[in-house]
Amino acid sequence: FFEIYWVLKSNYGLSKSECIIQLTKVIDISFLEIENKHIIKAALNLFSNSNIDLEDCYYIKYSKKYPDSEFATFDKKLQKYC
Repeated sequence: FFEIYWVLKSNYGLSKSECIIQLTKVIDISFLEIENKHIIKAALNLFSNSNIDLEDCYYIKYSKKYPDSEFATFDKKLQKYC
């Protein structure tokens, strides 16, 4: 999923909002089995409303859903969300 984002952004030059639209379409493909789809959707929502990287949005949402996952970071900006 994050590789798709990287390709859309880097190779195709899509804006953040265009990437979010395309990634939402990918998530909504019914025959794809995507692990933690609900967390990815929540991460996309946070990503669209913040200045945080998509991967970090996923880590934030994952750590909130699974607080025993022992998520740790040195990123001060990211720590305030976890």
